[in-house]
Amino acid sequence: MTTIATTTKTTDLTRMLLGAGVVAGPLFVGTVAVQALTRDGFDLRRHPLSMLALGEHGWIQVINFITAGVLSLIFAVGVARELQDGPGSTWAPRLLALFGVGLVIGGIFKADPALGFPAGAPTGYPEQLSIHGTIHAFAPPLPSCR
Repeated sequence: MTTIATTTKTTDLTRMLLGAGVVAGPLFVGTVAVQALTRDGFDLRRHPLSMLALGEHGWIQVINFITAGVLSLIFAVGVARELQDGPGSTWAPRLLALFGVGLVIGGIFKADPALGFPAGAPTGYPEQLSIHGTIHAFAPPLPSCR
């Protein structure tokens, strides 16, 4: 009986960890969609979604990046628990964790203002990237979120 209870708890924990991945994507996309529709001057045709982290309400996108990253890291742990052997058991969790780390870094280090966003930003790209902008430029390609 004890073994069955332990197995059930492990399965429930693994399901909870995997559930983090189910929540991460729709939460991230939904938050971006609401911001894209409500932020003055933001245009998805011109501006990378990373630029939503700039300006007065930029904190919303920062939290969105970090939350999605943490949920992705939790998901990676669930995948590692579920895929104990076989194809993908080693690299799937690692790549998912890399995805999560990229999102967290992308949230901590903001893109530089450009393309007229936020209001008052240069209309083109900056001639030189700041340290934050440089780190941010390398972080999102990890999860390919641009």
